[in-house]
Amino acid sequence: MANPIVRFDLMFEDRYEDKVGPERNFTDIYSCTLASVDVDPILIRTHSKCPQLGDKHKRDLAARVVHRQFQRVDDTVDFNVTINYSTDIEQPDKEPNPLHRPAQIDISSSPEMVPTFFDGKGKPRLNTAGDLIVGYRRVPFLDITVQKNVADYPEWLWDFDGTVNRDPITLRKKEFDSRTLRIEGIDIPDKQFENGKWFYPLTFRIRHDPRTFDDIRYSMGLNELVRVDTGLKSIPNGINPGDVTIENSKVYRQVKRRITIGTPAEYPTEPEFLDKEGARIELIPDRKGRFDLDRLHLLKFSDDIQTDYSILPFK
Repeated sequence: MANPIVRFDLMFEDRYEDKVGPERNFTDIYSCTLASVDVDPILIRTHSKCPQLGDKHKRDLAARVVHRQFQRVDDTVDFNVTINYSTDIEQPDKEPNPLHRPAQIDISSSPEMVPTFFDGKGKPRLNTAGDLIVGYRRVPFLDITVQKNVADYPEWLWDFDGTVNRDPITLRKKEFDSRTLRIEGIDIPDKQFENGKWFYPLTFRIRHDPRTFDDIRYSMGLNELVRVDTGLKSIPNGINPGDVTIENSKVYRQVKRRITIGTPAEYPTEPEFLDKEGARIELIPDRKGRFDLDRLHLLKFSDDIQTDYSILPFK
C-alpha cells in the first residue's frame, strides 16, 4: 500500500498544566486516519508527523515528549493520538542541575573555494611576465557551535559578537591560533526552569579560518615614494628633519608620485609591486625565468577587534 496513513492532523492543542516547581505540562491530541482497517496501527508511531519521545515542545523548549497514547475510535480506521509534554524529565545519565551540565561543542567542516594570490608555499602566484594572478584554493573552514546553560544573563557576551580570539585557545584538544576564530552569532532564549533551577540556554557560533582573519596582501599601488634632490646642502628652518635625509652634503626629500614605466614614460594601468620603503619594484626574470622575490613586501591589516576568549563558557 503506497500510503497507509492518509491523514494526521492536530485536533486539540496545548491543554496546559502548572505544577509546583514550576513544572509545566502540555497535551496535544491528533486525529489520524488509516487507509484501511487492515493497516497495522503500529505504523502511526513512526509517522513523520507524529512527535517522537524526547522531541521538544514547539513553544517551550524545556518541555519534551514523555508519553504517547494511540486509541482507535470504535472499530473504524480513525485513531486519536495523545501526546504529553513535560519539563519534569527523568534521564538516568543526565545531570539534574542544568547549570552543572558541561558545554556542548559541535564542530562541522564547511570547505569553500576562495580566491588567493599565494601558492601552497606562501609564494606569490606570478605569470611569466611577473604579474600577480589570482588562483583558487579549497579552505577547510570550521563551524563551531557552543551550547551552555548559564545562571545570569550574559550581557557581556554581546561585546564579543564579531570579535576574534586574542590568544591561542584549545577546544576538543586542538589548539586554535590567535585571530583564527571569530564569533558569528549569539542566541540567548528567555530564562527557563528545570529541576528547581533557573537558567539561560546560551548558544554562540564561531567560525574558524586557518589562514587567520587578518587581511594579508602584497604592498602594491599606482603611486610610489621616491627621493628627490632638493638642491639644498643643509636643512632650512621650518623643515621637519624627519621629512628629509642628508647624503653626500645633499638634502633629499621623500615624495609620493605617480608611477611611470617604459620609454616614453607611461602610467601603468594595474598596481605595481612596492618594497617596504614604498618604492616600485621592477620584477625582471633571470635566464631561467625566475624572479627575485626578496624585496616583495607583505601588508597585514587586523580589522576585527580581538577579545579574550578564555572567559567564554567552553566547559
